[in-house]
Amino acid sequence: MLTSNFNLWDLTNMVRSPQFQEANKNRYHGHALTNPKLDFHGFADVSEIDAILNAPTTNNIELKPHSKTFDMVSSVSGSIVNIDAYLNGEPEDMYTFVNSESNTVENLNLYISLSWNVPASDIAAAAQRIKAYVESRPSNVSLNINIRTDYRTLHYVGKTQSLKNRRVGKELYSMLIDVASADDYLTDQVINLIGHPMFYRYIILQYICGTLDSNCNVEPCPPDYINFLTFNKTW
Repeated sequence: MLTSNFNLWDLTNMVRSPQFQEANKNRYHGHALTNPKLDFHGFADVSEIDAILNAPTTNNIELKPHSKTFDMVSSVSGSIVNIDAYLNGEPEDMYTFVNSESNTVENLNLYISLSWNVPASDIAAAAQRIKAYVESRPSNVSLNINIRTDYRTLHYVGKTQSLKNRRVGKELYSMLIDVASADDYLTDQVINLIGHPMFYRYIILQYICGTLDSNCNVEPCPPDYINFLTFNKTW
């Protein structure tokens, strides 16, 4: 497997750069880098990208971090007697206090499995579910967000793009994207980017197709990732 690791903005800025667009304009569907289609990429003009990224987002301010800083647990020593445990002869017959973190970290690992014939409306709906999930996170929750996609080159032989004419390459590629770290502030631009089909069709797919000079055949979702299209998590 050939693996490429990207920071979210390194990948995004690369695809948007004049150098990448010039180098790939004559490669597979490279014309879409300057002329995206609304019904495929989710937006119709590259001049819209900054407005999409800078749109206001919402944050959950109603759920506050809990105030408890200690948990009481059973122990062989402590400051409070556990009467039931003592009468039963259990060794852990005392209660002691241990630190309890008020803030928690959640991992959001998404897997992208999008062929060319997936409607942009389905991608937009899935992206909006993810955006809503991130925006509605409890205020004491920080997110590690990672995106992965595994794929192979896909070529057609003959005059028609039919199943019998399809040839899938043997080499397996994997793209890993570090979207956000729980240690960093989650910006509006990050939320807007992963909440819009532009990111999945214009950034990720155009990079893959330009790099391979080919369409791609996406592999099934690994068990430790969440399929992007069927994402339905809520808090």
